[in-house]
Amino acid sequence: MSNFALTKVTGIDNIQPKHFCKTQSKELNTIVYKVFFEEYKFTRYKEKLISKGANKFPRQIAIPTLRDRIVLKALNTYLQKNLSNLLSIQVPQQATRDVKTALNSNQYQTVIKIDIKDFYPTIDHTILVNKLIDLNIEKEAISLIKDAISTTFTKNHKNKIGIPQGLSISNILAEIYMLDIDNEFGDYDIFYKRYVDDVLIFCHKSDSKNIYSKFRNKIEELKLETHEESSLSDKTIIKNINENFSYLGYVYNPYNNNTGVNISIRDSSKKRFQDSIAALFTSYMNSGKKRSKALLLWKLNLRITGCIANKKCKGWLFFFSEIDDMKMLFELDYMIRKLCNRHHVEYKNIKKLTRAIHEIKHNKWNNNYFPNFDSYNYEKMKDIVAYDKGIPPHKLKLSDQDIANAFWSIINREVKSMETDISSFS
Repeated sequence: MSNFALTKVTGIDNIQPKHFCKTQSKELNTIVYKVFFEEYKFTRYKEKLISKGANKFPRQIAIPTLRDRIVLKALNTYLQKNLSNLLSIQVPQQATRDVKTALNSNQYQTVIKIDIKDFYPTIDHTILVNKLIDLNIEKEAISLIKDAISTTFTKNHKNKIGIPQGLSISNILAEIYMLDIDNEFGDYDIFYKRYVDDVLIFCHKSDSKNIYSKFRNKIEELKLETHEESSLSDKTIIKNINENFSYLGYVYNPYNNNTGVNISIRDSSKKRFQDSIAALFTSYMNSGKKRSKALLLWKLNLRITGCIANKKCKGWLFFFSEIDDMKMLFELDYMIRKLCNRHHVEYKNIKKLTRAIHEIKHNKWNNNYFPNFDSYNYEKMKDIVAYDKGIPPHKLKLSDQDIANAFWSIINREVKSMETDISSFS
């Protein structure tokens, strides 16, 4: 329950953790009993739609009930424990570091980028279940997985294809589905990297067409499709490795110079960050009598530097920490300075992206330039809660536990807001 204690997101039953805790022992006993006798059934999911931009269908996210989330979390833990030696699940930053190393090796002439079309929604249930059986996953776990992926947003309706996005088991099931392909192409004399539905291959020019054809054939065996090569899109490309190409939100060789591999970010990612900064100033100007310069400064600096919370690095710059395009960061710092001047906010109190990237690269876990909320004591928490409520800290009459709950509610809200800056990088 500790994983869900502070969340306010609810499933279709609208039961929050504070209400669930009142009958927690009874609920957990029911879960154990039904799982043991293979009688557990998932409740239909609440639907959440996330925009992917103009002229695109939104991403459909499934939100389970709290009871189902507990079961899914246990399933995920079980799969991770039993398959961790077979799966190599990386964060985007590590994948990017591997790409940089491969580019710097100068071993390859051609880059192949392939995007798998509608990946999660088209995963075949029969193929997935057979893969789970081959991996010796217990039948009770497979029974739960089958029910979880066939549950939909509609009552009395079962999903026959695809994995709902948003479940804690969604990612690991997708990795299991692609495991054989990853192993096969990982053994070739090429550089191969896949992150969810984005595949990147570096190879010799003479091998490129054959490798591309082999990958597409293997994908079709899994009843998946890839986007076709097109001059109108960069989803699937085959080109000279020294040309400009993008992967996981990064742009490689953006300037095509001879000073080594330059890594920047896509214009859409830069604009999303600029818009989020501008929105903070707009909110500040529209807040009327409740206007708080201290709150603006705190939110602005948080958005610039990111933070550490729940032992994880959060924020736009942490996500794009592999960039070496300092020119772009100086331009963004200048934009923030102009916004401060326009709204009469003293710039000397504002953090800088150009300084923050240095701290992230060289001094991540031992500096004071960006906040580590895991280390905050009650006094620091109280200051943040007071800022947020727009009152002086000494007038805040809350117990230590209430302060901690309010503080983490604020942090989770701000982290969620920051994550919109990086919500669509593929």
